[in-house]
Amino acid sequence: MKVVHSLYVNSSEKKKKVVEPLEDFARACAQRPFDEEKVSVCREKVRALGGDGLVMEASTTIGNFSCITKVVDTTGRVAKSDTYWFFFKLENWVRKNFKCFFAE
Repeated sequence: MKVVHSLYVNSSEKKKKVVEPLEDFARACAQRPFDEEKVSVCREKVRALGGDGLVMEASTTIGNFSCITKVVDTTGRVAKSDTYWFFFKLENWVRKNFKCFFAE
């Protein structure tokens, strides 16, 4: 199984080789009507990138986002106005403390 680790590639390679296949897979899964063929093609690209483990992790993440979105929509919950700033600060903290993952 190939190991995908952000320290092994520069940011442009990372986007092309790592991020784009994962984003394409997520978009294909979210698309309605569901296109099984497109999902299969994208899934195979993810599998080639990181094996069955990465497919399972990506599928689980996509499924969790789908479920939580349905729960939030059903309950009518609205995000607090300061939620954006909390995540903005959190992102900046992560970028500062884990620079190796975001190196240009």
